[in-house]
Amino acid sequence: MWLGHQVQARVHGVVHRAGTVKTVSTPWGVVWIRENGLGERDLLDLQEYQVQPEDPDDG
Repeated sequence: MWLGHQVQARVHGVVHRAGTVKTVSTPWGVVWIRENGLGERDLLDLQEYQVQPEDPDDG
């Protein structure tokens, strides 16, 4: 997962967030994304969310 990539954050396979990766903190296990739509920033805990490339079919 790299800066600028479009990702989805899922919990048990259900998409909860989708946006562009803005900051990655590997030592802390978190990722900041800028959400699609309103453009809000979200901090994602990688122990809580499965973050993966955005699926265009979920559109």
